[in-house]
Amino acid sequence: MRLWQKYLSVTALLLLSACGFEPLYGTQGSSSVQERLSGVAISPIPDRLGQLVHNHLSKGVRPDDQGLTSHRLEVSLDPSIEGFGFRSDESITRERIRLIARYQLIDVKSGEAVFDDVVSANTSIDVVQSDFATVAAEEKARERNAERVSQLILTRLALYFRAELKQNETAQ
Repeated sequence: MRLWQKYLSVTALLLLSACGFEPLYGTQGSSSVQERLSGVAISPIPDRLGQLVHNHLSKGVRPDDQGLTSHRLEVSLDPSIEGFGFRSDESITRERIRLIARYQLIDVKSGEAVFDDVVSANTSIDVVQSDFATVAAEEKARERNAERVSQLILTRLALYFRAELKQNETAQ
């Protein structure tokens, strides 16, 4: 590594630490975001797509399936397929596969929704002559959307818990 590259790397690290950057999953006081996430129970989500989303969320929320439940996560899914590319004979050449997920984080003690949000994921595919290939591409796109929606939900929950931990820290 050249001298100017080392200098640039050290300068970037110093600037990053000076801006107040903190890792999302770091410990805040005596609690961490991961500990808070491990207290979230996920309500069943209907259909195969719901099962995929539930499985991805379970891996991120309760990796060891231990801890006390403080919150319940309820998710509703709205999948859709829309054709948007057309040939001269009006047959579809491209499809947009979309998944919209509305979710609520409910405090178990009070029964109130403390966080409510909507996320979505889009994937487009080519519609080819082979029906089998098109159906396989649609299924793979649905799986990718389920994974993406789950990642977005987990990230937003982590940000919510991080903000809550910071607020509790400043209140003390």
